[in-house]
Amino acid sequence: MENEKLTDFKSPISIRFGLLDLFRLVAALGVVCLHVRFEASQGLDPQVWVRTFSRWCVPFFFLVTGFFLKANTGGFPLITANLLKKVGIILVASWCIYVPLGLIQSGFALLSADLFVTGPWFHLWYLHSLFLGLAALLVLPSVLKSRAILGACAAVCFVVAHGIDMAAQVDPERFREPFNIARQFQSFPLLYLGFLMGRSNMSRAASLRFASLLTVIGIGLCIFEALVWVDLGWGFMDRQYPIGMTPIALGLVWFGTRSNIRIPELFARLGRENALPIYLLHPFFIVVLQYFGPELGLSEPWGVWCIIVMSAFGSLGLSLLIDRVLPAVSRFLSGRLSDPSFSRNSV
Repeated sequence: MENEKLTDFKSPISIRFGLLDLFRLVAALGVVCLHVRFEASQGLDPQVWVRTFSRWCVPFFFLVTGFFLKANTGGFPLITANLLKKVGIILVASWCIYVPLGLIQSGFALLSADLFVTGPWFHLWYLHSLFLGLAALLVLPSVLKSRAILGACAAVCFVVAHGIDMAAQVDPERFREPFNIARQFQSFPLLYLGFLMGRSNMSRAASLRFASLLTVIGIGLCIFEALVWVDLGWGFMDRQYPIGMTPIALGLVWFGTRSNIRIPELFARLGRENALPIYLLHPFFIVVLQYFGPELGLSEPWGVWCIIVMSAFGSLGLSLLIDRVLPAVSRFLSGRLSDPSFSRNSV
């Protein structure tokens, strides 16, 4: 279906969005910037800005997943057994990869309660949070029986998570554990917000103006907040949820689903089919390149940027190789054990 023919936003799962898929690819590659080890900085060095303006990537993925959720007869998100099964399979696949690596790196210290909160590797909290958010959207509507109350709960969850993140920035030792727990519930409000976006009846022209406004406001908020935090002497390098990141992610999702810009199918397909494998696989490259970086001549100040580029495109290349050579593994990583045609749009 051509983008300009899009008139019914009630079934976005059946519509292909090339620009949104391109944004998925950019977001998957951008996540690499969040996971490399930069030198600590209390100022506003280039690495701080790169990291800050990569923070939209994870909420973007939550919003996209919510956008593609269908509605049930009561107007709530329809969380199917197939979707939960898909996320569960991806979780199992990621644990199969990273539990052995975690045991090699940390020994049996890995087998603690934190394993079930953050996962066996630092980036897997996203999948845990996604599963919990979908489970919340499955259970809460039958308990609350009101879309307004569900929206209020999502808003409170969103504000609390951001508040704990701010506290963790000021006092990381005291608030590290509360933050690790709070961000597990960050997906719930973003999934629901994405779902509401998918039901919007706003005209295309108004949507594009609104998307542009949200993105500009988000960028402005990120810059303003960074200046304030640095001026207060707290730094901004490890700020997980800048206030402006959600408006930026919202703007990009809105723009990606309402724009009629045509994207070459190659780039759209890369984003649609390889964003998730890139997310799952990129830590391999980061760990190896940072360990062997000095021997490879990847020293400061340019070494970290080389590691970012090599990790991003290395994980993309590995994903494409697995697709071609090991299709069963590719399906496992995408949560599709027995149904190769199962849509990747929803995660």
